[in-house]
Amino acid sequence: DLNANSQKFNNTSSSYKTTSSRWSETAKSLGNLSPRTKEMAKIQSEIVRERRKLNALQEEHTDLLGLLAQQELELTIFKDTLEKTSGLSYVIQAEEEAQLGAIERYGSYVNFRRSHNHEFDYSVEMVS
Repeated sequence: DLNANSQKFNNTSSSYKTTSSRWSETAKSLGNLSPRTKEMAKIQSEIVRERRKLNALQEEHTDLLGLLAQQELELTIFKDTLEKTSGLSYVIQAEEEAQLGAIERYGSYVNFRRSHNHEFDYSVEMVS
């Protein structure tokens, strides 16, 4: 069995060219391509790279949307609990403090509110 496997390996490995000669042949065949074909190959390669970047951005976007949804859920629970335990005036006061803190820290505040008909209302307040 060992001799048979060794013989099989020798037969198959001798049919392959060395790596350097394969690369040489590849380089030669690429040299024979027209400039237009080379440009098309370059563009195709760029498209593949850009598609990978787009996919990565889409995954990050999906992750951020999930995080935003989670934060909105937590905020709603905290507001409801604060209102039940302390009253609506404390919720309004906490919202105003959060708004001022965001403006001081980031220079703007995105007013993200859900109206009584469950539609979202977005507005951005900027400070100069």
